This record gives sequence, structure tokens and C-alpha cells, in this order.
Amino acid sequence: MMKKFMAVLLSAAVVASLFCGCSNKGGSQSTSGKTYNLSYWALFSGGEGDAMNKLVTDFNSSHKNIQVKITELEWDPYYTKLEAAIAAGKGPDIGVSHITKLPELVKGNYIYSVDDYAKNVGVKWSNYTNNFMTASTFSGKHYSIPIDTHCYAIFYNKTMLKAAGMLGTDGKPSITSGNNGQGLIDYLVALKSKLPSGKFALAETEKGDDVYRLWFTIYNQMGGKNYISDDGKTCKIDNEKAVKAMNYMKDLWTKYKVIPENLDNNHFPDQFQNQNAALMLNGVWSIYTMANTSGLDFGVMPFPQLFDNASVWGDSHNLIMPKQKNLDKDRENACLTFMYWVSQNGATWGQAGHIPAYTPARESSAYTSLPGRSDLVNAVGSVVFPSQSSQTWPCKQIIYQNLETVLNGSVQPDAAFKTIEEQINKQLKS
Repeated sequence: MMKKFMAVLLSAAVVASLFCGCSNKGGSQSTSGKTYNLSYWALFSGGEGDAMNKLVTDFNSSHKNIQVKITELEWDPYYTKLEAAIAAGKGPDIGVSHITKLPELVKGNYIYSVDDYAKNVGVKWSNYTNNFMTASTFSGKHYSIPIDTHCYAIFYNKTMLKAAGMLGTDGKPSITSGNNGQGLIDYLVALKSKLPSGKFALAETEKGDDVYRLWFTIYNQMGGKNYISDDGKTCKIDNEKAVKAMNYMKDLWTKYKVIPENLDNNHFPDQFQNQNAALMLNGVWSIYTMANTSGLDFGVMPFPQLFDNASVWGDSHNLIMPKQKNLDKDRENACLTFMYWVSQNGATWGQAGHIPAYTPARESSAYTSLPGRSDLVNAVGSVVFPSQSSQTWPCKQIIYQNLETVLNGSVQPDAAFKTIEEQINKQLKS
């Protein structure tokens, strides 16, 4: 912890020079009282950036005494810069955090609890499902306002499936649930046999985060327990189910050959976008890109229940209040006003592809009338977040790096999970 703290302080010197003056702590006066000019750091670009900028513009138009200025940072260094700026006393008024990153920010004392301010703003926690509340609550205190979930889903090319006779009467892929995942295999094998030469059934990659996301989904559907214990001290992976889930995944490439090998992990969605693949596994964030692809007639559906339950990997963008050099409770009330307003207006945010966390927004016609969104409404309750741990992200990397060795054939699943358990236990002690 001391090494990490010193590293953050060192980074802070750089960040201070980059972002000095970005956060306006003072409030000018207006005839109606104080006006707060709030700084907001975000990590969004593309369709996400467009949607969030619209939300900020709309909020500013309707809240004359609270004006928000958004600064869009690059994704990769975002958290490093955020933590360093907070440590230097120069953090923004409002920030973004993945729900799986919250434990690190809470443990490092980088963010405030939102409870006192949430009461003043009138936040109704009952409008968020239990998985959001469990993952964003620490020692009985709420530390964020969830605005979405972005979970794994199946994208399907309607034109290709219709030509192959593989669309059900409801216009969706007729994948049979249960039966130990055999329904998906049978569907993909049949689809493969009916596609033209040069086309393939499913686009997915054997590398990176997506390997973790697919394994995590199948493992949890099999009833696998959290791989980090509730106290965050040990790795508690269920090896039998972990190996079974890995073997099921590997067979898609090696036994049934419904996924081409060596699809680039950064560009495998291009295969679906260019209509080489009839189906794709990916996060709902791809909806925006696919919807803006000329000539692509596609649909999106929740990841099917293949095993004992409908669990699916997902994460969530949350709005947070970074710690300030000097606490101003009225200012924090202004921050919460914006944060909750964004969540309530989740239908606008949903245009970027994400599923609104706020139930009334998710169920509104403004959201469900968007292409493909109505089928995703109920997926939110199936999203599983890992146990709260400040080591979630490095542990995730340990898992997918070892699973890659299974998929490339260099390591057997039993040996890979033995290594995973050893490496995660070592990481949890660091």
C-alpha cells in the first residue's frame, strides 16, 4: 500500500500540471443564490461521448444554478490520472467508475459516500436492482450512482440467418436453452453447414477480456462460486465447474469449429460488421456501431441460459464524488443533483448501447423503442458482478492470460486453473 501511495503521489505532480485549473471550486453568485460550476471527468468517446455530452448539455439548460463542464480523458490512463489528481487535491467534482473498480477507490479513500447527499436529492435506491446495490455498497454505505450495465449479449445478422433458414418464428435465433449448453452447439453447427463458403457462424476472440467474459458467464451459469472469497483474502474458485466451463468454450473452436481461430481480439467485431459472421458475442456497447453500419440488418438478444441459471458477465458505469481538499456539502449536493439526473435520464444514455440502471428509464418507451433494446430490459437482473475486491482487475487479467494458454493448446485446463489459483492468492496478499 505504501508503494502504491508513493506512486500515486509521484503521478500527482504530473497530473497537477496537466489538469491544474480544470476543477472550478468556487461558485459565482446569481440572483437566485449560489451557482456551482462543476468539473466532470469522463472516459467516454464515440457514441458514448456523444450521448454523455448531450446529457450534460440538456442538464445545463435545465439547471441554471448548476453548470457542468465535461472533460473527456482517454480510457487507458483514466484511473491512474483520476487517483493521482485526487491525491494531489486537484480531482474533479464528479467522476466515472466501473462498478468493479469501486472497491479500489473506496479502499484508497478516493471517493465520498453519497448517502447524506442522496437523501437531500431524493434518490430512490429501490429503483435499482439488487445486484447494483450490493456491488456499490460498502459497510452499509452507498458510494455511487449507477447509470447503466453493459453485459454480454448475442448479436445476429437477420439477413444471413433468414437465408440459412435459421430464424425462429419470432425473428430471432432459435437457440434452445438448458441441456448443458447443447442447444447453442446444435444451433451453431447447423448454421455453419448452411452458410455460404467464406462465411462463419460465430465471431469471438481467444484473447483478452472477452475470454474472461465468456468463461465468467458460463462458469456462473453452472453455479460456480465467486473466485474471490467474501473477505477478499483467498481464491475460492470451483475447479470442477471452472474446468467444465473452459472445456465447453474450447470445443467451440477446436471440436465443432464454429468460430475461426485467431480472430484479432481488437477487431473481431469487424467480422460481424462486415457480414462475414452470422452471430457475434460481445458487449451491448457494440449496438451503436452496428446500428450506424450501412446495410447491416441485425438484432441483439440477451446471452441465453445454457446451464443452470441465466447469469451473464457485465459491468456498470457509475458516477462518483471524488474526495476534495475542502469539503463543501452544498457543492456535493449539486454534484448529486447532476449524477442522479443523468441516471434518471438513462434512456438518452441508452442510445450509446448500454442498458439503463435506473428501472423507470430502462422500462420507458423512450428506451424500449430504440432498435433491439426491448429484448435487453430483463437482462439487467441476470448480470453478475464478482465479489467486492480492490484486486478485481488484476485478478481478471490473471484469469484471461491463463485461459489464453488453454485455448492455444499449450496448457491443459486443470493445470491452468491451478496456476490461476496460485497467482490470484499471491495477488490478494500483495
